[in-house]
Amino acid sequence: MEIAAIAGVRGAGGAPEETGQRLNREQVARQRELIQAVRGLDLETMFGAAKELTFVFDRATRRALVRIVDRETKEVVLQIPAEEVLRMAAARKNG
Repeated sequence: MEIAAIAGVRGAGGAPEETGQRLNREQVARQRELIQAVRGLDLETMFGAAKELTFVFDRATRRALVRIVDRETKEVVLQIPAEEVLRMAAARKNG
């Protein structure tokens, strides 16, 4: 499963790159933690090889989200809050 970079959600104020905003160190650290958690999960087994994973930041809710997207149709199959992904990774690590 391919993992895409973190991007801003369009239509909710634009991506940080588009608005000239930069992420602070704490935000960058949280994003790295999320990426590492996702890499620790066996997402291909969970969702299939025909899906890709993208990270988005919803500026309206100020939350990071993980989206599972069908590669062919580009349809969002599942959208998971970052906190849930971190809980999934912790549960897998703990047994």
